[in-house]
Amino acid sequence: MSVVAAILAAGTGGGGSGSGNGALLIGVGLFMMAIAGVQVVRPQALWRLNRRFYKNPDAMEPSDLGFGLQRLIGAVAFCFGVAALVNGISKL
Repeated sequence: MSVVAAILAAGTGGGGSGSGNGALLIGVGLFMMAIAGVQVVRPQALWRLNRRFYKNPDAMEPSDLGFGLQRLIGAVAFCFGVAALVNGISKL
């Protein structure tokens, strides 16, 4: 979570105008929300993208519990994306 905290704090220093940092936070927030939204709605889609990296993908497919945990993590990441978006808009 230190990476997310660093992203959210990006607009608090560095000199110059804060609009560049606000735009960065908006971009990061939208990106996080898009990826996390896919993870919440269709975690199997992300698995299909990654299964080519496994020698035996059928043996490595996550269980229903694994997909459920991915949905939970995606929901938390989506909330961080909303926080980054709101923080970026407030910096503009």
